[in-house]
Amino acid sequence: MCAAALGFIFHVRPAHILDTGYQYSGLTRILPTEETVNVAQLIQQLSHSHLYKYESQMIPLTGFSVEAWDHEYPPPNTDIMEWSPQDLNVHHGGKFVYVGMHYEKEHLPVTSINFLIQDYAGPHMPAHWEASDVDINSGVGGKYIYLIWRTGEVEKQPIFKIIFIESKRKSPPYYKGWNVIYKDLCAGAGGSYIYAYYK
Repeated sequence: MCAAALGFIFHVRPAHILDTGYQYSGLTRILPTEETVNVAQLIQQLSHSHLYKYESQMIPLTGFSVEAWDHEYPPPNTDIMEWSPQDLNVHHGGKFVYVGMHYEKEHLPVTSINFLIQDYAGPHMPAHWEASDVDINSGVGGKYIYLIWRTGEVEKQPIFKIIFIESKRKSPPYYKGWNVIYKDLCAGAGGSYIYAYYK
């Protein structure tokens, strides 16, 4: 079944962009060209890939960075950070927005993830939460959206992965083994929807 029949799409950058020295471990092998793919199959492949190279060392997520800039590709990876290849403003104009995932030894793990959707600028997060001050809707209007997270909650399990999926559906599809955050990361911008999944 094609992605269109499922009602959502996921876009992957073409190989000539991936071949710029950025270490998307295994991504070129999985999807070498820009195409619409079956997202369920993509998630299964990501689950068994080394896209997040630190997972093999069992290092959970320890934090996030968000970058809004004018380039059609994420910043380069580092020894402690992997960038998601998904532009969170795809098909909405404005800045290209990417999320970087920190994997740092001897840091408390991320145990909760959420997004603030506001009518005003600047993240106003609850107590004990951390936040990026970069608006995910940068340059497209609509709501102000900020990524927030908590670390070291003893009653919760560490989080290892987060992915972002563009959808035509108003509510996010369900995928076994993945937790979805029921918030549209393009709120107020019109067009398609983007949802975050983590595990």
